[in-house]
Amino acid sequence: MKLQLLGKHNAFNAAIAIAAVKSAMKLKDKEFDLKRVMNLLQEVKPTKGRMSIVKSNGIIFVDDSYNANPASMRALLSFSKDYPGKRKILVLGDMH
Repeated sequence: MKLQLLGKHNAFNAAIAIAAVKSAMKLKDKEFDLKRVMNLLQEVKPTKGRMSIVKSNGIIFVDDSYNANPASMRALLSFSKDYPGKRKILVLGDMH
């Protein structure tokens, strides 16, 4: 399954969502359709400022500026380490 969301943490979130839907369907005695759930997850787009890609003049920006916290910062650092590119610049602000 290919997500439109960046980062390994979002793959884990998708797996947890699948497990939650499966559990909820079982509690309601409803049929669980894995393919349908996966198709729906593949349609999820990033929210502006949440690990979203912005391209400008051949430069790729990863915008993760919305309400940053220590966990989201760790996810961004992990993602940026594995993201292809010759030169990477991180612009970080304080989180109080």
